[in-house]
Amino acid sequence: MKCVLYIVYCFAILKSILVLSNGNPFIGYNVKQAESYEFDFIVSISRKNYAKMSLEEDYHICGGALITTTHVLTSAHCECEGSVDLEDYTVKVGHDLRNPEANFSISTWNSYQKCCCSLFRRGNMCNDISVITLFDDIYSKITREIVLPVLNYSPIEQLYNKNATSAGWGDGINMLHPRYMLKVTMRTISKEECQRNIDMAPIVVGVNDKYRSKRKRIIKNNTLCSNGNPVPGVIPYTTLGGGDSGSPLMIGNNEIIAINTGVFPPESPEYYAYQQSLHVTFLAHREFIERQLKNANEIGCFGRK
Repeated sequence: MKCVLYIVYCFAILKSILVLSNGNPFIGYNVKQAESYEFDFIVSISRKNYAKMSLEEDYHICGGALITTTHVLTSAHCECEGSVDLEDYTVKVGHDLRNPEANFSISTWNSYQKCCCSLFRRGNMCNDISVITLFDDIYSKITREIVLPVLNYSPIEQLYNKNATSAGWGDGINMLHPRYMLKVTMRTISKEECQRNIDMAPIVVGVNDKYRSKRKRIIKNNTLCSNGNPVPGVIPYTTLGGGDSGSPLMIGNNEIIAINTGVFPPESPEYYAYQQSLHVTFLAHREFIERQLKNANEIGCFGRK
């Protein structure tokens, strides 16, 4: 009996370690570990683990970026990742997910478009951008200075053909994700090039989501694309993985040009080399973002004001 209990104990410890060590946030090549304070304004958005699929009380679902000491910019569809209660979510600050510097409760989570998440699940990216307001100022729990980023509101055409970096923790199968923040550099491309690349990909039939069956995506005007390879279908490639939504796409160390929103074709190994990473730019959403910083009321997917 003691032997059995010991084996169970060892397995529990091993599983606890794996949960924060073996994820695959970015898929492909050129993925590196970020320095401890390299992108200290990037945060993890986590939710409570009611399913108890791991030993963690909560786990990372999306990334985000502090744009003031009380506001986080992220994706709208992250708001509907399996919960209807805002109290189930927290914002973690710190490079190490196992030992974050601080956890913050969310006061409001406001989306550009009401219930954007339900549309997103049907393959409609809509206006996939949100602003989270924290209950507490980050300096109520953190003593060191955090350098906040600059939002780039340039027209999308001025953001093409740039080397841009994204960073975060991602999410993997069975909620496995890395302990430390990772980063990757990709190349932004024009809407026309992105559309050509997507059109070259095999037709998606029944991959993960019945709504994606036999459908091609049309790239919207405010969607910026990036990839890690000049020729679709050829390695080396780099693409976003699960849990990378909401993380910022940056030029330099603190200039954010877009927010990660997903990939197309969908996440599946047979499509990795064809995938284009999709990001939402800010010019069309400037009024919404600035209004949130002035504590204006907007209705989000939770139906809260």
